[in-house]
Amino acid sequence: MRRRRRVKPLLPVRELNAWTRDEVRRELERRGLVHRASEGYQLTRPIPEAMHVNEVKLGGILTAPLLLANRLASAVDRGLGSPLQGQFDSWMMRFERPR
Repeated sequence: MRRRRRVKPLLPVRELNAWTRDEVRRELERRGLVHRASEGYQLTRPIPEAMHVNEVKLGGILTAPLLLANRLASAVDRGLGSPLQGQFDSWMMRFERPR
């Protein structure tokens, strides 16, 4: 997102105040939660751009393959222990309270 902030002067509202994955994790751990897992689910590039072209110019014909590409990328990342987290601009994290 920081790269997009430098390149695009106008961004969707959801991106204007977005924290990075590392900032969120640090803040939640500071509050006593224990990080258990992270997973990306929306590749930063090229899926969002391709999805836009798909919806605007192609009538949605590529929706299923593009969603599958995202799922496969997420599965590969998860299978490798999440070394590709920087390639995803949408992600989920699982935290637990210590016992």
